[in-house]
Amino acid sequence: MARKTIKTRPKSGSRSFRTFARDLRCAVQDDNDELARKLVFELDIANILDQRFPENHFRFLCSLMRSRSFHRSKAAKHVLFLFIGVDHWNHLSSNQKRRLLCEIERLYPKVTASAWYLCFLATVLLGENFRNEQALNALLRLARVPREHARSLIPHGLEHIVTDSGNPALTAIALDKLRKMSEDPSAQVRYEVALSMARIEQSRL
Repeated sequence: MARKTIKTRPKSGSRSFRTFARDLRCAVQDDNDELARKLVFELDIANILDQRFPENHFRFLCSLMRSRSFHRSKAAKHVLFLFIGVDHWNHLSSNQKRRLLCEIERLYPKVTASAWYLCFLATVLLGENFRNEQALNALLRLARVPREHARSLIPHGLEHIVTDSGNPALTAIALDKLRKMSEDPSAQVRYEVALSMARIEQSRL
């Protein structure tokens, strides 16, 4: 039976936030996409006007990302969408961003094939949101993951380092890695590399 969303704002330290956290954890565990979407939207609205992302909310979401149920839940994508959004991204502190990058790199190799979209969103965060040296280094390390579905989405992150970083040194490293990945034994990976290289060429016209 579907769990109902909480009606009150999930405030720091209140019983309502504990209830909210419990419900979101259950929604992810049950792979209940609609409930997860509603709960994350509720968190979005609760924090949208704040100038910083509440630390207790951030800690909870990081702990959720470490759970086994998150790694295989398609509904978990709504949590990553929350961080991608420009409003909440800009409200993360530098310390929170550093910790989030670590959580993404820890999560990525564990994502199951059925929840592959989590890998795609992770590359969005690394390539578009972070788009810095630390993110590039994470992508280079993750390019060695054994799971084909995860490795095949690394070119997307590298592509955005090339097009969005504005850093010639990072661009050169990302391009070199893309060229090397064109020799990957996986046809799926080679296909994604070809797509990314074509979009890069198109962006330069």
